[in-house]
Amino acid sequence: MPFVEVSLSSGSPYEIYYRTFPEASTEDLRNRPRVILLMGLGGTHSLWKPQIAHLQNFCHVCAMDNRGAGYSGKPKGQRWTTERMAKDAVAVLDHLGWQDHIHIIGISMGGMIAQELAIAVPKRVASVALLATYASVLWAAPTTSALVDFARSTGWLTRDLKEMGKASMRLNFPDAWLGQTRASELHDGKIVENQRWMNKAFILMSLDVPPELKAQGKGPPGRVHPKSMLKQALAVLTHHVSKARCQQLRDLGVPVLVLTGSDDCLVRPYNSVIIADHFETKVHTLKNAGHGLIFQEADAVNSLLERNIQAGETYARHPQSKL
Repeated sequence: MPFVEVSLSSGSPYEIYYRTFPEASTEDLRNRPRVILLMGLGGTHSLWKPQIAHLQNFCHVCAMDNRGAGYSGKPKGQRWTTERMAKDAVAVLDHLGWQDHIHIIGISMGGMIAQELAIAVPKRVASVALLATYASVLWAAPTTSALVDFARSTGWLTRDLKEMGKASMRLNFPDAWLGQTRASELHDGKIVENQRWMNKAFILMSLDVPPELKAQGKGPPGRVHPKSMLKQALAVLTHHVSKARCQQLRDLGVPVLVLTGSDDCLVRPYNSVIIADHFETKVHTLKNAGHGLIFQEADAVNSLLERNIQAGETYARHPQSKL
């Protein structure tokens, strides 16, 4: 069963849920690149669907639910931090027996957890990909309208599901893109606006139930509880990774991909400039992309992730140095 129990020095143990891909494979996956996917605030593992569909073709992929989200538990007794959430990820890696050659990919809050995870276990890391995230809230805050929409999307300002959905769309995607059209496989090939396509895609992903849980009669996990959302938000607001803390990863020569969208109003692109400086690498910016770039520009994102994983595999076989 893909749950791992995590114990705290104070408080009751809790479980972290994870899912691996490809599912029900008869292939020996031990020689494939090992990838762990870390989702953002309030999101579940199913939101990585565009990346899982691509990466599972050549990687052994693990997508986990952060504490308080999806099927994972809600630990009590400690304030939630990105560092402690990274320890949840370490527990998952240990449970899988992944001790080396690990490719870490995180978006938004998941990118913050990814930073802490890579810093915590640098010798186990083959590559890192940091998408639409920041190293500290001190450097670049969201736009005012994004903050308002964030509060709406989380249910703090409204409980109207339709308004919450609209706010989430505005947070993640530029208006111009939402108004564009496409032939949607979710609407029997009909031409629909991107907003309608994404609405249905999000609904379907929220209703996704892993096969082994469905067999037990479990249903969709439901929305994240407002208290858990607040605890995750406080972890985001207190996240801080300095350039000095990234020194060992730089010395090891771990490949780091820093990726942002030029129109991200929630985690503005300047944050990626700061992170890139921390790791002494460059920023990849997707033109006209918003915070939800993993959907809006899925093909471009997948291509960059694949390239970084390939660089990480080369690094893992021939590391620049061993500390």
